[in-house]
Amino acid sequence: MFNNTLIVGLGLIGGSLAFDIKSKKLSKHIYALDKDQNTLNTAIEKGAIDGAFKEGVKYDFVIFCNPISTLESVAKDIKEHIKDAVTTDVASVKEYPESVLKPIFKEWYIGSHPIAGSHKNGFENASKDLFSNRLTIVCPTDISKKDHIEKVKTFWEYIGAKVEIMDAKTHDEIFATTSHLPHLIAYALTKTLPEEYKNYVGQGFLDTTRIGASQSELWTDIFLYNQENVLKSIELFKKQLDTLENAIKDKNKDNLKSMLDEISEKRKNL
Repeated sequence: MFNNTLIVGLGLIGGSLAFDIKSKKLSKHIYALDKDQNTLNTAIEKGAIDGAFKEGVKYDFVIFCNPISTLESVAKDIKEHIKDAVTTDVASVKEYPESVLKPIFKEWYIGSHPIAGSHKNGFENASKDLFSNRLTIVCPTDISKKDHIEKVKTFWEYIGAKVEIMDAKTHDEIFATTSHLPHLIAYALTKTLPEEYKNYVGQGFLDTTRIGASQSELWTDIFLYNQENVLKSIELFKKQLDTLENAIKDKNKDNLKSMLDEISEKRKNL
């Protein structure tokens, strides 16, 4: 699909994309920009990339996989070297990236959010096929060119993902509840556990809080850059928690059981 692909940030997502692009032969050459030279060296040794970012290469596809808080500064630093390249990012929020990357890359920018990952992070946990049969949301802007949108969509399909097109605002409203809130709850539940109880946690606690071990830098950015929607989701959750709390206080067994039956059925249908 491409001659020279540049991946900015070789963490779990960037590294996994490098392995997939290489194994599926989607680009003749793969370069990467990362602040950690050891990571770059390891990626070259493992054959995930062909080399580090360098000037003078005509890049035709760029994927920003760096932290949300550094998107704008890094994009401005390298924009002169990636002109006329179809550009996307993989951030878990989409309105903010669009607000900073669209002015820089104009019609060449299309946002992406692969719904894949792990509570583990870093290039050492990257692997090919991370995105296979997983959903990826593609978020064009109002000035994205149709052929650029199609290229990004086709890229994710070749990677193995199922693609859905969505505007950035709708994306952030949805994923505040389906993704961001569960991580926040996992952090809060983990924090609730008294230290002296840690040897007695059951599988339910471990399953529920698994994502509470996720990378703090990543989730700090997500919570803050989707602040309005996350706060709305927290309020909705509080209301549901209050409803259950009141049912327990009232000792109304039939009412509580009815509520739990309804919730259980909803979960089974997900």
